[in-house]
Amino acid sequence: MNQAGRVSVVIVNYNGEAFIGDCLNSLLGDENVCEIIVVDNASKDGSLEYLGRRFPDVTLLQSTGNIGFGRACNLGAEKAKGEFLLLLNYDAELGSRLEGAINYLDAHPETGMLGGRITYPDGRMQPSIGRSMVPIRLACSWLSLSRWFPRNSWLSQEILDVDWYLTAHKSVDWVTGALMLIRRTSWERVGGMDPAFFLYVEDVDLCERLKASGASLDYSPVFSARHRKGGGAEIVSPRALMSSIDSYDTYLSKHHGHIVVSVTLASIGIIFSLRALAMALRLWRGDRSRAEARTYLMAARRAFRLSAGVKFPWGPPI
Repeated sequence: MNQAGRVSVVIVNYNGEAFIGDCLNSLLGDENVCEIIVVDNASKDGSLEYLGRRFPDVTLLQSTGNIGFGRACNLGAEKAKGEFLLLLNYDAELGSRLEGAINYLDAHPETGMLGGRITYPDGRMQPSIGRSMVPIRLACSWLSLSRWFPRNSWLSQEILDVDWYLTAHKSVDWVTGALMLIRRTSWERVGGMDPAFFLYVEDVDLCERLKASGASLDYSPVFSARHRKGGGAEIVSPRALMSSIDSYDTYLSKHHGHIVVSVTLASIGIIFSLRALAMALRLWRGDRSRAEARTYLMAARRAFRLSAGVKFPWGPPI
């Protein structure tokens, strides 16, 4: 790492020993990186020992427990000294040198954050830029209709048009937290991530506050990464889906009234129930189909309870 570099990398790790080595190796040797900070959220898979043994030059911060993505990012940013902060998921690998992204920000002083092009390991495009999370779009995005209508802006929270990602764009709505380069001054101006979120949607909320502060959020394909979304898991986990529901409740409660929160979450609960039924009928998929159906039923129940005003403790859903 180059002490004269301008970028502090902040990576949040939770049981990511299988992937984080590739992530860190993709950063080493980039002359723009002055430090790499890994915040470990009380991993139980040997990550701490692995990182200490294989990457002694990485700054390793140990949280007191699984404090969530946003709070861990804030913890790492507090220790960072670079002019820019690069947030990168532990199951992602930087696909480009940071010089192009830094040059973009130097040429556009009004830009507070830059998002980049993300692909799956097999080269397929992975959405990395999203549309404003208005309630009707939030609910409709779970109807699974975007595969047939990828350019319909109401059926997906993310931009799915592959051609869109080939050129640079000014003033996007939000950038995924899996890959974002943000000016340190912009981060400090809005106070970093909102600690009210445990996992998911904290990046959307951060972007909205940045835009409200007057900063532009831009996208450029010169900035890129490869990402094993979900750590390579084949199906969504119950904890991940229920964490999403909790974050929707937090986000909607922050930006909308009680009636909007209740109606939106109830609508999502209905959609999840229908998804569970459809998955249960896929008998040819066996145990996988039943597991998916159970996951969506659990998430539907949580959405219905939140819509009725029930509040769950902050943290990983049990």
